[in-house]
Amino acid sequence: MSKYDTSLTRGSKFLLRNIDAPDRKAEIKRQLIDQGWVQTYSLKTCDIVITDEEPADDLVAQAQGYNKSVIRFEEAITLSELSSLPELTEELAPEFERRPAFEITESEVRILDIHIPRRVQSSQRAGTLESLHQFEHLCLDQSFLTTARYLLTAARYDIPCVLEGETATAKTTVIRWIAALTGHPVYRINLNGQTDTSELVGRYVPSSGFEEIDTDVLLKHIGEFDQNPEWERIRKDLIEVRESIVRGEPRELNPIEKARIAKTLGLATKAWAFVEGLIPRALRHGAWVILDEMNLAEPQILERLNSVLEADHTLILTEGENVTFGPNADVEIHPDFRIYGTMNPAEYTGRNALSPAFRDRWSMWRFVDLPTEDDLKAMLIHLVFGEHPSFEFQGVVYRAPKSLAAYPILQEIPNIRSLLERLATFHFTLSVFAGNNAQSQGATLGRTRRERYQFTRRGLHAFMKLFAASVRDTLQAEADHTDLIIQRSLMESLDIIYISKVQETSDRNAIRSAMRAAGLID
Repeated sequence: MSKYDTSLTRGSKFLLRNIDAPDRKAEIKRQLIDQGWVQTYSLKTCDIVITDEEPADDLVAQAQGYNKSVIRFEEAITLSELSSLPELTEELAPEFERRPAFEITESEVRILDIHIPRRVQSSQRAGTLESLHQFEHLCLDQSFLTTARYLLTAARYDIPCVLEGETATAKTTVIRWIAALTGHPVYRINLNGQTDTSELVGRYVPSSGFEEIDTDVLLKHIGEFDQNPEWERIRKDLIEVRESIVRGEPRELNPIEKARIAKTLGLATKAWAFVEGLIPRALRHGAWVILDEMNLAEPQILERLNSVLEADHTLILTEGENVTFGPNADVEIHPDFRIYGTMNPAEYTGRNALSPAFRDRWSMWRFVDLPTEDDLKAMLIHLVFGEHPSFEFQGVVYRAPKSLAAYPILQEIPNIRSLLERLATFHFTLSVFAGNNAQSQGATLGRTRRERYQFTRRGLHAFMKLFAASVRDTLQAEADHTDLIIQRSLMESLDIIYISKVQETSDRNAIRSAMRAAGLID
């Protein structure tokens, strides 16, 4: 690593070492931050180690063990002055066009620079219609939105697409968010080792005996029911169904009404009926399918979907009555049908290797990165203030519109933004120590455990929910929210979500050391 590597400038994370005088340390920190550097408190997570004097041999040796360089403060300032990569701000980058990260109109949706038509009058019967309100907690940062753009491209051109990545990287969530934006119903199929083909394409089940009653045929001949007084109740049932269609809220005959019709008309019944699975239903109604945790299922089960993944989707229900789906088949496939898959890396316990034939049919495949420390900071800022980060993509600066804050009560805490930055640093450090991050060089937390600890965004969300609730309850009970009271809420929440999670005393002490290094405790 070159001493004057200009990639180590603005945005690089520095770790201060061997600076004993508090005033001098504070001054060095201030100057580096003013130059665009970011302070961190762990040797594992930093980009460079900075000291005020000639570095001691033991510090150099320790840093080299983590492939880090040690430079003096004066050299760090020189790096900043040599930098040709200024921080992206509205003042420093006036040449960039600025646009909202996404837009919704009656006819289409745009995410970054990709457009797709919106679905009109989606039916609840076709699947689950997502509500945008349930996604207000999401921080729409660069990683999330560029992944969403990739998925929207897959939807625009009807190309099967897989997202692969570590747990809690929002793989499923980003698909559901796009479906909510575009008005498409979603079938989410959670796959596992016990999944069989019947869950995907259908199975025979004991029948109520009345499935053969065709409501449309009965409505066409409703006038004939006037000829027999015994059929008066049937005629009323059919009139109710017809009126529901006129109102735009169509309903089917219920089992009691079907039983009444079958008994009155003497219709034959059957003991078993084939019920289509989620894949045929999605093909019929134009729903989006998410095959969640795809590589947990047995490979031979997934092979059943090979024809569905072809460019011209087809399916034959050989398990049932040989109904065919596809061009010029028994059932024409709805043009809105799309299929996505998500999976953790194959190295995860219990994952199966996908067959080459099945894997090759997923023509679009994207690896989703783990969140960086800056991503975690942006997420926490969003939860408290509703602000999304801006970023540059292909010469345009994008930023999502401000949304409702999930925990506005935390805005009352003095210096809350500084606290959120320290929380992000702490959480990111633990993810590195636990081996949950790309910067990890093996787990140092839970070394004796068969399964590693997980410190993901889910845990950080849980902490914020608990912390905000504790602060709210405290403020209601106490007239003055002193620093001591807030610190008590903070420590209690950290203990519940983080310290209680680990088993070994040495691991608990390591977490407390990370808290101290991040400035959360003295």
